[in-house]
Amino acid sequence: MNYYYAAAGAYLVYVMTAFGTAKLMNLTGENFYIFFGLLTVLGLLACGAFIWFKNKYSKPKADAAAAASGDSGGGGDEVDVL
Repeated sequence: MNYYYAAAGAYLVYVMTAFGTAKLMNLTGENFYIFFGLLTVLGLLACGAFIWFKNKYSKPKADAAAAASGDSGGGGDEVDVL
């Protein structure tokens, strides 16, 4: 669960960096908003992908631990339980 906070913090740092980059390039008006918006959406997609992969690969470990403890989950066949 702590990686949610890490991802949110990294995203905020990324957004501030994107804002600074747009200002350093002296973008104004519509060009600023397009550039900043595209970078913000790109960062949001990357943050979402990180959280999705983190959740995807951390859950099988919990499922493997439950299977190793002998819990069949109630859906198994009798032969599987034996």
